[in-house]
Amino acid sequence: MASSMGGMFPGQPQQPPGSHPPPPGPGAPGSRAAGNTLVDDLEASFEACFASLVSQDYVNGTDQEEIRTGVDQCIQKFLDVARQTECFFLQKRLQLSVQKPEQVEKEDISELRNELQRKEMLIQKHLAKIHHWQQPKVVKGKNAVEKKVIHPYSRKAASLARAAHKQGRKDKLKNEKAQRLNLIGEKLLWFQSQLDSDKLEYSKQEACEIIERYLHRFDAELEQIELANSIKGRQGRLHFSREAIIKQTMERERAQYDGNGFGRDPRYNQQQAFEDVQPQARN
Repeated sequence: MASSMGGMFPGQPQQPPGSHPPPPGPGAPGSRAAGNTLVDDLEASFEACFASLVSQDYVNGTDQEEIRTGVDQCIQKFLDVARQTECFFLQKRLQLSVQKPEQVEKEDISELRNELQRKEMLIQKHLAKIHHWQQPKVVKGKNAVEKKVIHPYSRKAASLARAAHKQGRKDKLKNEKAQRLNLIGEKLLWFQSQLDSDKLEYSKQEACEIIERYLHRFDAELEQIELANSIKGRQGRLHFSREAIIKQTMERERAQYDGNGFGRDPRYNQQQAFEDVQPQARN
């Protein structure tokens, strides 16, 4: 096919337009190399054309008319071969439809089925694209910048460390306060369970008896621990941590009761409390 463009370059015989020899039929032997298609021949013609242009120093496009003429000739020759090929297959198809009509119908049905499958795949592909386009897109702001890694010795790192330390202290104080309020709530619930709902006032002696029962509320649990540890053959003490916590709690509450005060129930008569305190004030 490269020989058909001889008029493009100097020194080659000029051929009049339309005087191209008809290419051999598709079934003619020696029409092209074995395994080559019409597209391969067309690509080879283009490669030969531009290789010739490179050898003639036309790489800068100084002679665009000759390049356009050569390309048009290659395309025209390719179309001529395609038309002859189409006519050849139409003739074969007509002969086969006369000789074996059933085979032609089966082939037509198979071609239609393949075409439907191909179009179905194209439809699914386009639907997938439409679904992708309909998805909301995250639009970044104009001033959006990527987060940079903070240097460990920078002022920003020191500021973050101070903020974390401050937040840690706040959380610690919050937890301690919640724990303290929880203990007070448990204490009040215990005293509430010991009070008589029909009784309106309690004397000082009755209040002290209730407090003493509260201070000895762990006696049964301590007896169980002591009984478990009294079994012979055991190494070490069982429930040692629980026993230590109970004893520390009892000592702290006893010191509070004997010292600054343990608190009293609101039902304790204020007048009675004043009368109880007056003799001590006189002494």
